[in-house]
Amino acid sequence: QADSGMLNVINVQGKNREGEGVSSIFFASGGFGALAGIDGADTTPSPSNMTGTPVEVWEEISGTLVLSKALAPDSGGAGRFRGGLGQRIALVNDGAEALTISCLAGRTEFPPAGVLGGQPGRARRIEIDGTAVHPKGRYLLEPGQMLVTHEAGGGGYGDPADRPPGALLRDIEDGKVTPEGASRDYGLNLAALAETAR
Repeated sequence: QADSGMLNVINVQGKNREGEGVSSIFFASGGFGALAGIDGADTTPSPSNMTGTPVEVWEEISGTLVLSKALAPDSGGAGRFRGGLGQRIALVNDGAEALTISCLAGRTEFPPAGVLGGQPGRARRIEIDGTAVHPKGRYLLEPGQMLVTHEAGGGGYGDPADRPPGALLRDIEDGKVTPEGASRDYGLNLAALAETAR
């Protein structure tokens, strides 16, 4: 198996919208590494086991608003079998008081490695109001400020040139790989790929 994007832990402390004390953990997962014969699963924790809190419940207890949570195209490492995608999550402090945010994120300096010619997945990155912050830092998130976490993608397995054209076309159609990513990471353009897949 190629390396996985692993788990991201963000601790939030302070007061919620009702002025009640809150101390809770937000879990976010990167992509699972690809294996021989199968693409990595998107946003699946490894090597760990955790349960995510539904967005609506998290918003109620934490005093933050989850603006968006979406898969990140091109984040999984290219390979004959593609690494699972990471995700982009945007949280806004929509309460009246600052929240203390403590991050404990890995796979930021060393992205999830691919194996047997597979490429690494995209590394994890955390931003506050568009500025990258240290992935193991402690910060005050003031009212109205936004924290964005870009979760790591899993590594790829095998040479990207060996990925079947039909699989790559499905990746593009499903939004998992962009046409630009297909050209850059797999060495093919969309027109040639469509012709080959016929």
